[in-house]
Amino acid sequence: MSLEKTTDASEMGLTPYPEIWTEGTLFHLTSRWPQKYESSRADRLVSILELGLISPGLDPQNPIAISDINITVEGSHIPYDSVVYLHRFALPHSIYYLPRHDDTLCFFVDSEIPVWEPKDMGYAWPIICQDEVYVPNQIPRERITGLAISIGAFDIVRSEYGESIAASNIPLYTFDLAGNIYHTQC
Repeated sequence: MSLEKTTDASEMGLTPYPEIWTEGTLFHLTSRWPQKYESSRADRLVSILELGLISPGLDPQNPIAISDINITVEGSHIPYDSVVYLHRFALPHSIYYLPRHDDTLCFFVDSEIPVWEPKDMGYAWPIICQDEVYVPNQIPRERITGLAISIGAFDIVRSEYGESIAASNIPLYTFDLAGNIYHTQC
């Protein structure tokens, strides 16, 4: 494939993979580039392929750990920045959180990884998403079971990081802007 942005799944000869969106699928969404103005322009994909997913509080100077949102929580026995946020797929709530932007990276996580639920977090814990669950500190790269990149950014990311992604043994998928996931040949 060329380095031009291809945005049509049929042009790419992709096979739809709707069964990935089953009840209980764990996934983490992040932007490839930090969104805060004061953040460095570090590509999060590089660090995630090496370190896995880490909480903002584990390494506050690491660009992959810098949260794109500002939330301060008081009164919780668990620091808000000490967990990795996941979505546990469940209809109808998860429809709102499917990947839909070219800058989005969607990481699928081993569904057997132990998670904390909102009820485990204490009375002062704010619930931002109705399908959220949490893993303390870090999700090792070995527990990442897939990576989905938008069709619009797929060729560019594959040309830059195809070898690193293949070496990580993380299956690579792509998604259209409606949240549909497709198998790839990377």
